[in-house]
Amino acid sequence: MLHRNSTMSNLVPLVQQADVARLLRISVRSVENILARYRSDSQGLSEPTLRVRGRRRILRVTDVDFLVGLIERTPDMYLYEMKAELRELCDVDVSRVAAQRDEEARTNFEIYMATTYRADQLLFVDEAACNRNTAKRGWGWALVGEEARRHDIYIRGVKCVVIHFLFSLFHDLSGILSCPLFLWMVSYVLAGSYTAATFNSFIDGLLDNMNPYPGPNSVIVMDNASIHKSAALHPMIEQRGMRLEYLPPYSPDYDPIEEGFSTLKVWIRAHRDYTDGPLAAAPNADSPYAMLWRAVFESMTADKAREWFAHAGYL
Repeated sequence: MLHRNSTMSNLVPLVQQADVARLLRISVRSVENILARYRSDSQGLSEPTLRVRGRRRILRVTDVDFLVGLIERTPDMYLYEMKAELRELCDVDVSRVAAQRDEEARTNFEIYMATTYRADQLLFVDEAACNRNTAKRGWGWALVGEEARRHDIYIRGVKCVVIHFLFSLFHDLSGILSCPLFLWMVSYVLAGSYTAATFNSFIDGLLDNMNPYPGPNSVIVMDNASIHKSAALHPMIEQRGMRLEYLPPYSPDYDPIEEGFSTLKVWIRAHRDYTDGPLAAAPNADSPYAMLWRAVFESMTADKAREWFAHAGYL
């Protein structure tokens, strides 16, 4: 519609507004409105219809350029490999929820979990990577019509993997509390690459702190990531008397830890002046482990864990 503005500015001195409306096939009122808007802008470039509208895009221009570079370098990459690279290096988590998740499977999962287990039996496990890019904020302030700019360093620094397990437990203080339900969360932090063998080792240690089914904290729930589905994992859990359940595909809303990860990343971004030092391995800075433990215990509280369980439908 901007070209009509320019055309009108040239036509109006020569012809009547009614003739302009007829030539452009619009109403006279539209001609008047466009001229008023055009004259209010000294350059005639203010056009609301040119603004980006609708839902904010998940991928930024830099993310798209990153994907293009990946494909040019490795054209035979799988989609899940691209997704993993986006999540690790760009801190962007994408999914094909609308197109590929099975609503019938989700409904069956809800019914099965509600009729088979109690909330205090469930223990959720997941992991997320963290590096210097995690502390970068995606929004900024600027004057209208100008871009928000901030000079920053795009070096990933130390990579850490945070494994969370979120569980419910009953607590009784000599009858003062009549077995109220408490929710708590514990984390395990490691550096470097993360494999199925590493995950299995973590689960093996976790089982030492669980109870055989049907006791409290006796059912492990996790998503369908390939790293969670090694051949040795399920037998290892069942041999110890516990159970393993998988979430339906593309159903992060059934995993309370997803909200926990979001809360943790918000804390890291809010304290970026502190978190950047450990993640950059700067001299005299805290270790990445100390920083992440502080982030976990300050941002992920028992009250919040209760809310996450409720949001996911388990309370």
